[in-house]
Amino acid sequence: MEHKVTDLAYLAGIVDGEGCITITENMKGGRNYYRLVLDITNTSYDLMQWLEDTFSHTIRTSYYRSTNRTDMYGWTASGNQAQDLLRLILPYLIIKKPQAEIALEMNIAPYGGGSNHSYSADEEEWRKCLCNDIHRMNKRNGNKGSYIRSPNYTQKEVNAPSR
Repeated sequence: MEHKVTDLAYLAGIVDGEGCITITENMKGGRNYYRLVLDITNTSYDLMQWLEDTFSHTIRTSYYRSTNRTDMYGWTASGNQAQDLLRLILPYLIIKKPQAEIALEMNIAPYGGGSNHSYSADEEEWRKCLCNDIHRMNKRNGNKGSYIRSPNYTQKEVNAPSR
């Protein structure tokens, strides 16, 4: 699906202000698997509806109710969908651009994005470094421009094919 530049730029602004780009680590069959997640939380149902209508490959839209607070809505894309969106909005990101760059280095497309793929022990260790790096950046005050990557990190070219 072709997206308007204005929609991509607007999505980047939303991600910068309300979004979270992360890599989750899950254990299955004695091995760690890593999943790219792009999550946006906001109190506006209209914003969530726009995200769902504009970027049709979203995973879910849901809300959380609390007795003393405004309803919170969440929109999530993961795996290949998140990777494709991040690739499209990367030029427009400002605050979360370093996290997006790390996330795109994971290059999940060759593995299909699911948990049934396999990769070498070296690749698993490299993905763990990416996961740890993005988690450090996501901590409060962790992305101030002076961030240093972990010593085990070796940068790989971001060249995942577009879908």
